[in-house]
Amino acid sequence: MADLGSGEGEDRNVDFDAVQDKVKFQKEIESMGMQPEQFEEIEREFKQFLEEIVGNENLEAFRQQYQNIHENLKTTYEQELLYIKKCKQTNNQIFDKASNVRAAIRMAASEVERISSLKTKVSQAYEEV
Repeated sequence: MADLGSGEGEDRNVDFDAVQDKVKFQKEIESMGMQPEQFEEIEREFKQFLEEIVGNENLEAFRQQYQNIHENLKTTYEQELLYIKKCKQTNNQIFDKASNVRAAIRMAASEVERISSLKTKVSQAYEEV
């Protein structure tokens, strides 16, 4: 049973490492997408540009194309936010399940030790009989 104590310390280290990994992966996921500040800057530039070309009929076709591209960008950005949110949720689920697996492995190891101990006691009792 004394071996369980040393295993517990290792389990705590594994759990701490898992938490650190989870935080690291969350930061990586967050850094993947366009930052809100960047998108806001693009929005400002878009509005400013449209104000500059208003009334210029020579650029009307360009303005329409530019607006279509900007709408596609907005849609893509919104989808990106949804995907990042889904990635975070999936990442959390993975780490939660991994934690459950580690707990199950600890329990199984404990049961193996207990079974071994009981076998030893049965053998000793059998020898005494």
